[in-house]
Amino acid sequence: MSAINFTGLASGLDTDSIIKSLMEAEKQPLSRLEGDKEYFSRRLEAYKAFDQKLAALNATVDALDLNSDLRESQVSLSGENVVSASVTSAPEGSYDLAVEQLAQVQKSVSDSAYASRTEHVFGTGELTLTVGDGVVSEGAAGTDHAITIDENNNSLSGIQNAINKGTQEHGISATIIDNGNEGGDRYHLMLTGADSSTEFTLTSGLSGGTETISLDPPTQSAQDAIAYLDGVQLNSDTNTIKNALNGVTLNLEGVSADDGSGGLLSTTMTISTNTDSVAEKMNAFVEAYNDTVSFVTGQSKTEESDSGILAGDSGLNGVKRRLQGLLTTQVGGNDAYSALSQLGLSTNRDGTISFDATAFSGALESDFEEVSRVIAGDDDVGGVFKQYRSYLNAMTSSRNGFYATKQDNIERTIDRIDDDIVKMEDRLERREQMYLDKFTALEQMVAVMNSQSEYLTQQMDKMPSLGGGD
Repeated sequence: MSAINFTGLASGLDTDSIIKSLMEAEKQPLSRLEGDKEYFSRRLEAYKAFDQKLAALNATVDALDLNSDLRESQVSLSGENVVSASVTSAPEGSYDLAVEQLAQVQKSVSDSAYASRTEHVFGTGELTLTVGDGVVSEGAAGTDHAITIDENNNSLSGIQNAINKGTQEHGISATIIDNGNEGGDRYHLMLTGADSSTEFTLTSGLSGGTETISLDPPTQSAQDAIAYLDGVQLNSDTNTIKNALNGVTLNLEGVSADDGSGGLLSTTMTISTNTDSVAEKMNAFVEAYNDTVSFVTGQSKTEESDSGILAGDSGLNGVKRRLQGLLTTQVGGNDAYSALSQLGLSTNRDGTISFDATAFSGALESDFEEVSRVIAGDDDVGGVFKQYRSYLNAMTSSRNGFYATKQDNIERTIDRIDDDIVKMEDRLERREQMYLDKFTALEQMVAVMNSQSEYLTQQMDKMPSLGGGD
């Protein structure tokens, strides 16, 4: 708790104000230290913002520094609407597609419909589910799975549940279909196979009861998908065919119509380079580059009225000059395309760059290999963006990058300032106490003098007058 001081009671001086004025002068070095700390903290924040801009620029470079980044493919389809396709990267060209049949699982529905799901109308005993390849189509032997039906589950729902209890083992699932026949027989049992190669039969060994159950023949047979790519037959156990053509996924959605001569009408699939996507990547680089360069320009201003917090940092401007220098890198090999300036990029007077996406896409379509060589390089030469990547990786390194180095130096400076502030505050506290002690002593001395003066005055008042008497 702070001491309560009653100052100036004897002397009449406003000692609090006097001490406050003295301390204001004493605190000027502390104010300078606090100002220095704020200045370096602001510089550190600015360097961090610059590092984030370099990282954002590096991310756009990462999308352009490999030839594979530029070979983004796109696919279009025309003709029969029986297939869709997606592509990651594939050779340009046109291909004919036709679909003979879709992959499907076996489905078997009970021959009869039943009036109730829950009435115990079936006999008891065992149902035998025989599962295996060719069980139906070829009469092959499969694996038998016995399903026990007793008086507790000899309803349609009971049979459904009994089959589904073993689905993990035999792969067959059961469901009940409602045909909507109000007041009549409306419920069918349907069994579904696990995949396009699984066939099954259900044989009843139930006895007693008022209803029987049979699911023969299948309402939908199990079969693989069959499609043709330029006449080459493709077989698949699903309707998704991956990498029949490297990098291309085909999704079969229907069966091709007959062409009238025993063949199938085809769908034409065209794969081409997606120049729009590459242009979008280049535009993202331009925006990030301009953001970075404009930041350096603003932070480097030296005019007193508009000075940047990083003004005077030659290293910052060195980064800017290096970024600009890489932009003009010449990649030898082709006179038509050897620099970014020939690909739709141009430099503005303020150091930013402009991008002509139409010119860029035109260059890609004209000579993709050489444009790719300028941007990403090849085995013999490093492209512009490979060089950007190398430089920006170094600049954004968390160990010895531009910001990491600045951060280490500035944080050590701020730590020293913090230490000086603590010492200064301690010294000021002691100085203020010294002033308070001195003025307190002064007040005490004045109080004693006042007391002595009052005593002398009283004594003199008691003395007889020197000038007369009786």
